Amino acid sequence: MDFSIIQYSQFMTLLDMLLHNLKTLHMSLEDSLKWLGEVMAEIGPSHLPKNEKWNIFDIKQANAIIDYLKISLFQHYKLYEFLFFSTREEIVIGTEGLDQEEGPKESQPEASTSDTDPLAGFTIEDIKSVLGQVTDDVLIGIQTEINEKLQIQEEAFNARIEKLKKA
Repeated sequence: MDFSIIQYSQFMTLLDMLLHNLKTLHMSLEDSLKWLGEVMAEIGPSHLPKNEKWNIFDIKQANAIIDYLKISLFQHYKLYEFLFFSTREEIVIGTEGLDQEEGPKESQPEASTSDTDPLAGFTIEDIKSVLGQVTDDVLIGIQTEINEKLQIQEEAFNARIEKLKKA
């Protein structure tokens, strides 16, 4: 999809506004989707009055933007909420900002069990293998669930078709 520089700028503004709504207004996923729908409705058919600010996208481009936002921002919305709202420890790297009066601290032996790497004895292939097995198990469960739902819908549609044939 080809976008002009102005369209890229508007898209980045839209993305910034969505993140702003999440970060400062604490908008839920549902509210953000509603807000996006309202903004994208401004693009609408040409015979309807439009907001000039968002008038630069055609319907195909708007659909591409919505598809991108679905697979990026909205798919990982809980992660963004966690990023913006969870408290984290501040990790100090280096000695910048420390008072000179404190002087160097004596080094502590780092043999405690909490500091050891839990993946220390494994190769990348071992980790890939385990992750592959876990992923396969999860995907099989999801696939089974989808197939069951599709089967139920198929049976419902078949019943409707039979009912229509009799009528």
